[in-house]
Amino acid sequence: MKYITALAIFFSFTIYAENSPQTKELFDRLEQAETLEETAPIYTQIVKQTWQSEPQIAEEYGHRGLALHDTIHLPEDEAYLIAYLIRVYVDRSDLDAAEVLIERGTQAANQTDNEKLKANNLFYRALIYYLQDRLVLALNAFLNLEQVYIEQGRASNLGSVYNNIGNAYLNLGDLHNALEYFQKALPLQENGPNPASYASIVMNIGRVFFRLEDYEQAESNYLIGLSLIDRETYPRVYSEAQGHLGKLYQATGKYEEALHHFKIGEEVALTSNNFGKLFYSYIDQVMLALESDDDTLLVDVISKLNQLNSLELNENQKYNFNYIRALYALEIEDWENAEESIDLVIEESTFESPYFSLRDALSLALKVKTAVGKIDEAGEMLLESLALHERQSSQNREGLIAQYAQLYKLNQKEQELQTLKQESLVRQNQLLQEQTERRQTLFVFIVSSVVLVALMVLIVQRYRNLSIQKSLNEQLLTDKKQFFADISHELRTPLTVFKLKMEELEHNIADSTENTYRLLHERIDSFNYLIDDISMLAKSDQGELELNKKNVDFSKFISGQLREYTSLIEEHELRFDTDIQSIGSGEMLTIDPHRMKQVLDNLFSNACRYTDAPGEVRFSVSQTGKYFTLVVEDSAPSIPSESLDKIFDRLYRFDRSRSRKLGGSGLGLSICKSIVEAHGGSITASKSLLGGVCVRIELPR
Repeated sequence: MKYITALAIFFSFTIYAENSPQTKELFDRLEQAETLEETAPIYTQIVKQTWQSEPQIAEEYGHRGLALHDTIHLPEDEAYLIAYLIRVYVDRSDLDAAEVLIERGTQAANQTDNEKLKANNLFYRALIYYLQDRLVLALNAFLNLEQVYIEQGRASNLGSVYNNIGNAYLNLGDLHNALEYFQKALPLQENGPNPASYASIVMNIGRVFFRLEDYEQAESNYLIGLSLIDRETYPRVYSEAQGHLGKLYQATGKYEEALHHFKIGEEVALTSNNFGKLFYSYIDQVMLALESDDDTLLVDVISKLNQLNSLELNENQKYNFNYIRALYALEIEDWENAEESIDLVIEESTFESPYFSLRDALSLALKVKTAVGKIDEAGEMLLESLALHERQSSQNREGLIAQYAQLYKLNQKEQELQTLKQESLVRQNQLLQEQTERRQTLFVFIVSSVVLVALMVLIVQRYRNLSIQKSLNEQLLTDKKQFFADISHELRTPLTVFKLKMEELEHNIADSTENTYRLLHERIDSFNYLIDDISMLAKSDQGELELNKKNVDFSKFISGQLREYTSLIEEHELRFDTDIQSIGSGEMLTIDPHRMKQVLDNLFSNACRYTDAPGEVRFSVSQTGKYFTLVVEDSAPSIPSESLDKIFDRLYRFDRSRSRKLGGSGLGLSICKSIVEAHGGSITASKSLLGGVCVRIELPR
């Protein structure tokens, strides 16, 4: 029966492929091909067009292509064929087959000068590490691959790498870095050729919010991602999206909606013959049935799982299947099947499962053994559970050590290769130098000494001019790149939120239109403030910062500002101490009052923003020789000494997560420094006796 089913699947896909607009032309060309060299590239194109929507066809023609490449020598075409075929096995979770293909693909790519093909194999190697839960190796491999793609200028591929780095951080529980890399990936894939890649990243951001239990935002991301793809073209991603929504609604107690989405995922997996997705869709439905006490659903899904088990499940799927079967047998008090199934789970306890832990399996085994009267076995199993827990902890430690050891070996190999490359370059330079010397000697015999000296002077002068110009251009380009990178970093997160909220309005999925518009207005205001700050710093850099200086009664100026700041500090429920007695009445100071107010506004705003109630803010003014000294200090959480010298740098933040939460562009203190220095003064930061930061301004009298 199994072979009849497989044959039926093959013929159904053949009929579909021959009538598909995407593949019909390729099959026509295949019939007309006369040589193996003409046939092989057509097989590669068929696999490229069908690996996602028609994986059985891709697998069939992929292996036909590999058989051809055993007899002909087209390494570049072979490497491309393998790159597309690997995806079929990765989607199917057949990592052993994928690893075999990676080795063959690497050998083929190394016979070419195509650096992109070599990078593709690095990507799949990193992906296999990730899918094997060897996250340390995966993360290192993806971070190395990031540099390769940056050098090659492959923005779309770089977006895929960022997405996988985000997934690795997500599985490691580092939600902050996961979100940061997903947001890096988002703009790189937004206008790419594959909308499923962009949709996956949007939904991955939703997974972060799901882990944070922000179910409303997670649902919004899932629905937006789902709206970008259709089930026929991207069945794998569409099925995953339905699974995400099902688990979200299950977590919020909306069992009917959860079942609805699990069923859609089941239908898509069936249509695309993706047995891996189909199997886990059934597992999701069993867990839902057990949680919601839906006996009818439970019986129906268990029956479907039994039918799938009659086909060939991989070892990991069998492990999950036996646990589910044991749960079901326990539910209906079928103790014999419960014992048989749970024994198989315990025997194969080396596998990992997203649905249960080894402790869950041992707990279930204890219940079953106790129920069938095998008290001694239950006791032994309890002892075994303790021993297994200890062994598992040890294996986890050893696994991490092994990953770091392998990473060390890989780095050693890379260093050895780098050393060999450097030695090769030295030898090449030596040969080049010898050739140059011989040519110079010949030139001396041919050309007169006067012409030679004049020519050498001209060359040296020309070289120096070019070197100076190149150095200036490189520094200017570096500064420009850094500035735009910083500004892009500041705008990326609010723009992502802005875009998501706009899409909520566009698709009518916003919970509150009024709140959404209010948030959009706030974002626009924050962009305006940021642009004003950038404009002011640009003027300062060019020496065009205009000051409207006046003779100001400094005592009255300070008193007027303190009335405003007192209200601000009271709003934040902070204590405010001042000491301005040393300023004499009528003491005049030449300043731009508007700009100096801007400086004080920034300092007091920062003090209030970062100081938690019931904290303290202190302000004092004193005269020392030819200078007025203004000091603003607070009791906010301390900043390390090494960071104090950097807080006046543009866009510098000591704690990025806290700074983003509390707002601010990161330009305020840099603006303060520009204004104070334009007045001929200085501004410094140190640790305050209150525990926070002490900012000191000195202005000439």
